[in-house]
Amino acid sequence: MGSYAVAIPYLPITSVVCLFLMSFDAGRNCLPIKRWDTCWEIAISCGIDLDALCKINPSLIGGQACDNLRIVDAIGCQAARNAIEENWNTGDGNVKWQFNCDYYGHDLERLPSSGENCGGLCVAHPKCTHFRYTDDGYCYLKTLPLTSRRTPAKGGVCGYLPFKFESPPRDVWNSGEGGVKWLLNCDFFGNDIGRIEATGEQCGGLCVANPECNHFRHSDGTCYLKKTSLNTPRTPINGGVRWRIRVEMPAGYGAPPLQENEKKAKQYNLVFNSPKQQQQYNSINNSMNSAADAGKLQMKVTDTIETQLFVKKIFVLPGSSRATHALLFTSTAESEKMSRDAMMESYTVTEIVKRFNIKPEDVQRTMKQFNLKDTILSGMCTADPVCDEKTIRSPYRTLDGSCNNIQRPSWGKSLTQFQRALPSAYADGVRTPRRAKNGGELPSARLVSTTVAVDIDSPSQSDTTWVMQYGQFIDHDFTRTPEFKMGTTSKFQSEEPMEALFRAVCRMGNLLRKSLSIPSVFRLRFRRTILFFSKFGQRCMPLVRSAPIRRSDCTFGASEQMNQLTHFLDNSNVYGSDDKTARELRTFKKGGMKVTPRNELDLLPADEESKVSCTLSKTVSGIDPPTDVKCFKTGDTSRVNEHPNLAVTHTIFLREHNRLAAELARLNPGWDDERLYQEARRILAAQMQHITFNEWLPVIIGRVKMQELGLLPLQQGSSQDYDKNLNPSVLNEFAAAAFRFGHTLIQGKHQYEIYTPGNLDKFLIGLASQPSQNAENYFTQEVTNHLFEEQGKGFGLDLVSLNLQRGRDHGIPGYNAYRTQCGLPPAGQFSDLLNLISPAIVDKFAKLYDTVDDIDLFIGAMSERLAPGALVGPTLQCIISDQFLKLKRGDRFFYDLAGQPSSFTKDQLTEIRRASFARLVCDNSNCGRLCIDDGKCNAFTYNSATGICFLKDIPASYGRSPWNGAICGFLPWKF
Repeated sequence: MGSYAVAIPYLPITSVVCLFLMSFDAGRNCLPIKRWDTCWEIAISCGIDLDALCKINPSLIGGQACDNLRIVDAIGCQAARNAIEENWNTGDGNVKWQFNCDYYGHDLERLPSSGENCGGLCVAHPKCTHFRYTDDGYCYLKTLPLTSRRTPAKGGVCGYLPFKFESPPRDVWNSGEGGVKWLLNCDFFGNDIGRIEATGEQCGGLCVANPECNHFRHSDGTCYLKKTSLNTPRTPINGGVRWRIRVEMPAGYGAPPLQENEKKAKQYNLVFNSPKQQQQYNSINNSMNSAADAGKLQMKVTDTIETQLFVKKIFVLPGSSRATHALLFTSTAESEKMSRDAMMESYTVTEIVKRFNIKPEDVQRTMKQFNLKDTILSGMCTADPVCDEKTIRSPYRTLDGSCNNIQRPSWGKSLTQFQRALPSAYADGVRTPRRAKNGGELPSARLVSTTVAVDIDSPSQSDTTWVMQYGQFIDHDFTRTPEFKMGTTSKFQSEEPMEALFRAVCRMGNLLRKSLSIPSVFRLRFRRTILFFSKFGQRCMPLVRSAPIRRSDCTFGASEQMNQLTHFLDNSNVYGSDDKTARELRTFKKGGMKVTPRNELDLLPADEESKVSCTLSKTVSGIDPPTDVKCFKTGDTSRVNEHPNLAVTHTIFLREHNRLAAELARLNPGWDDERLYQEARRILAAQMQHITFNEWLPVIIGRVKMQELGLLPLQQGSSQDYDKNLNPSVLNEFAAAAFRFGHTLIQGKHQYEIYTPGNLDKFLIGLASQPSQNAENYFTQEVTNHLFEEQGKGFGLDLVSLNLQRGRDHGIPGYNAYRTQCGLPPAGQFSDLLNLISPAIVDKFAKLYDTVDDIDLFIGAMSERLAPGALVGPTLQCIISDQFLKLKRGDRFFYDLAGQPSSFTKDQLTEIRRASFARLVCDNSNCGRLCIDDGKCNAFTYNSATGICFLKDIPASYGRSPWNGAICGFLPWKF
């Protein structure tokens, strides 16, 4: 039945009832009612409130008194609905309410609340259908049939949620002209017999015109003609493709001649002729705005709870382990607004999923049909950046990464979503963390950590500590996921000395009551048998969830996470990913950047606005903290202050920029500040890219894998590797799991040590001469028990637990899914893991997890034996390789490309290829010796048999003559 806007002829009352029920709620069996003799029967059949029906004016439903009503047709029933709606007040989220009433009994939960938020608490509760607010400040959540009688009560409010009584229809094929059957978001892989450029509407006609074609698919302007059997299963697609269409031909169907059908290959009007498909689409579409209202209401409820936490002084105090950890995930005002908008979108999708009972595996396919632009949330969608001719022709990157890809200017831009190698695996299909395959809870992240991540000293025989430290530095160049921040406490910040943006769910180590819990914070519970934390009275550890962001195509769907930085290897951690940060770091004199003057060589600039202490207390150090020591400031803001070795690395890159700018100014006295700054920035990014791919990455994934994938940089000439169709954006799996393989000792805030003359050089020598740990499932207790330990407490955080929970937070599928994705044999049972993981670890996995599919990606991949010549196992090797392939081939500004406005000349490229990390460090420090020599003095490799490599063994600093720009001019007075 395609449309119900038709005249209804006289029918027996049973037929009228059936017709109405089909129109109101397709898919539900018709109630066997021949006569509607009572209000109760009317209420049941129409699905409306009994009390309200009997109180309304009978003239509104056909002039019959309520107790004597005999016949109500579909129009009368709808009139009754409309009349009843007039007697209820309507609040946010389509909540119906009235004063002075109650629904006695049937309570689900009693929560402290304001009257305004009571309906929102019911909306948020999956089982709540009715509610009652009492004047003593409590909200009673209830579950009742729609026809339940309400009772007059003194004071307060009662109400119900009409949308929770709707039933969604089933999914079916849609029909188009010529017997074409089609669906959105599906494919029939393979079986292609041809491809033609066409619109989605033309694709069905082209298949009709081809005698061999019986299935087809349209994707990105191309129609794929296919021939396969009628019972071929279709595969759901969740990847940004607009149409997935199928054609079914009746037996003996004969296609007219090709020429005739080409004329008929016009644009089809794709209409919903199947009641089930049409009903589902239309019902959801009609509910989007009311669901969005419910989402807004849920945000208000969350804000109210967070305000209560703050008023009750339940927050994270400065100097605590949690506060220090939170400094790694700071956000900007812009990213906070974007994440709150995205959270509202997630609440909206969750509401739709609950209303229409959508299965988790169907959420993405179903919701991708709907766009925020068509709802009251349209203001959340922003237009793509405009790439003008000046930007397109510029040899210099934009600071925010926009317009790197001219056709898709948002690819790789800051403040956009991570992309995914596999679809997300949320328990509800929207945002709830992954559960076990059998539907139960996954093992506690802390239990997995204490069981598998043992503390064994396993020094590398080949790699220096620079491997870990440089890896962290470049990770901070292209991944930064902020945590979700409160929206209500900013008004308190001027009244309180502490940072008010951090939430607590564990107060003095104990769990807060459920009524004060908020969905943006996890509570990682500790078993009392976990001895380390239990001896300090700790029962839980908090983890604030990552900030969500709207999907890049502005469609509804599962939650995605935000990258605040550009997705490129471009030194955004040095310069910033936005104009404001970049300007704050510049001197605007001869292309230079701000520094803290210190003896012969400069240090990083001080962060004068930071309220965080970067010195040890007198209790710990035995001396008064120096007053002139400040936290540092870089393009990556507060993360530079994690530990001294990271600050040292940042210092080297800052000094190199200023050295380059000074040399360029000497060679080109006619260049202004902007030209000098941009050219030094361009050269430094090229150096960093060359060092990464030439020296560092071969250590991580192995030189053989580099050669196999074409990742080794050219030794001469230029590359043609750029692929405008390759999205360079960082993989969520890479950021949330794979690239965390390098986590090692992070020892706190000792920036004062760098201020001491000569200490920075000592750090540099230590990084180059000390071996790193092997990348195995061995973790020092410094990161599993004492991470960011608060002074005098004796315990800190557990980094392994946080990594595991972060993967679940991001909806990362299990380890087994990535084994398969990377071409390894899928594991059907735990014994199938033995080809890559030791029997002892497999045994532990079998005791922790119910099935092999439940194993978390991080701990599973970290437990693999190392791939030949690599620092990681095959699964991590696969994910890391794929990411760096995207970073190289998807970057229009990659340093060795030819034919781009940013391309270097042949001589310039030759000079850049002489760069090494050892050279970079020695040019910007007073080190007389740097690294252990493996024949080329690679700062990342270690060989105790060879001895110390002195400065003279490192290739000399390359010349700047290729950047000596020619100058011409004239003397106007001579004319």
